[in-house]
Amino acid sequence: MLPSTTTTHTALLAKLFQEEYGRMVATLVKRLGTHGLEEAEDIVADVFMHAQTAWETGLPENPKAWLYHVAKQRALDGLRRKKTLHEKVEGGWLAEQELSDTSIEATVEQSLSLIPEDTDNLLQMLFAVCHPAIAQEGQVALALRTLCGLGIEEIAEVFLTNKETVNKRLHRARERFRAQGLALEMPPAAALKERLGGVMQTLYLLFTNGHYSTLRASVLQRSICEEAIRLGELLAGASIVDSPEAEALVAMMWLHSSRLEARIDQEGNTVGLLEQSKEAWDATSIDKGKRWLDRSARGEELSAFHLEAIIALLHTQPDSRSKWDELVGYHTALLSRKPSSWGRLNLALAMQKAGRIDDAVSVARSVQGLEDSHFYHAVMAELLRPIDAGQARQFLERALRMAPLEAERRLLAKGLSAWIGG
Repeated sequence: MLPSTTTTHTALLAKLFQEEYGRMVATLVKRLGTHGLEEAEDIVADVFMHAQTAWETGLPENPKAWLYHVAKQRALDGLRRKKTLHEKVEGGWLAEQELSDTSIEATVEQSLSLIPEDTDNLLQMLFAVCHPAIAQEGQVALALRTLCGLGIEEIAEVFLTNKETVNKRLHRARERFRAQGLALEMPPAAALKERLGGVMQTLYLLFTNGHYSTLRASVLQRSICEEAIRLGELLAGASIVDSPEAEALVAMMWLHSSRLEARIDQEGNTVGLLEQSKEAWDATSIDKGKRWLDRSARGEELSAFHLEAIIALLHTQPDSRSKWDELVGYHTALLSRKPSSWGRLNLALAMQKAGRIDDAVSVARSVQGLEDSHFYHAVMAELLRPIDAGQARQFLERALRMAPLEAERRLLAKGLSAWIGG
């Protein structure tokens, strides 16, 4: 063991958790089978908890190899316990696996030769978790738990729900995972493109749940966005995938993540996109987004992810009438490919900034299904303020009553005072 300090080993462990948790779970599942998904999650979580204590007195010479070695030993111990139980109870799990008493040790040792460098396991697990047989919300929950290592309470925070609901979603997703007998392998070439769309949509939802949700823990919010980007880069960087659309998705995530820190001011208040200081945006993230967007420009397809990335990139540019005219065009194109109420609301905001007030109000009034969102009412107040101050005030007061977080209520109260005079 090498000398260590609490700060050093904690930072290293956090980094390894982010980089290796999903890969370790995937590697165990590949060796143990899909029936062992939940067991693999528990083993890996337990290994990292053990490392937190064991490394206080010194770091191992190869921390990553240490984690995989301990995970292997924990998995072996579990299989030996099952072997013992099988000897006492007729039938059972090992009988289903057709492993004889005389060969189990050799089989287990061989199947659990964990190789940290086996990067394909995580990509294969990503495709397995995003199998079309699993409901979309189950895919996102399973990705958060299995690939990102989030706890049940953290996942509940992401979905703004309770632990019981999350446990039910995970249970249903794992049951479908087991029932399908999913093997950890890349889909055949003929099915890859069809499956790729579902995988990208899950990563998109994973990112947006982190970036756009009203998470109370900014550290958790940032962590989810980073995990989505990490998995997105794994997907887009795989030669077997070779997808400009996946590259555009990564570009969009990097560009949006550049303003995570600018969304909250020093007093903890929410800061809207148009009020954010662009100097507070992360230039490195913007540069990475540009590079991925350039890379995605090959081919002739202009996907919804391309358009979202271009829109995000334009928002990093200085304001001008021509910029907002461009944004109106790109939002219109995005709606044609991906119709949504939120997309229409974004189009309305772009139209207002482009000086098309009447068009903006008309588009916003056509939006349906967002009446329960405080953001919708705040946008309506902003659009109506120049032409109907009384109605704008009603919308803003409604948004103030509906806002779930104190930081958002302070922002809206400030706007109410500034816009309409108290």
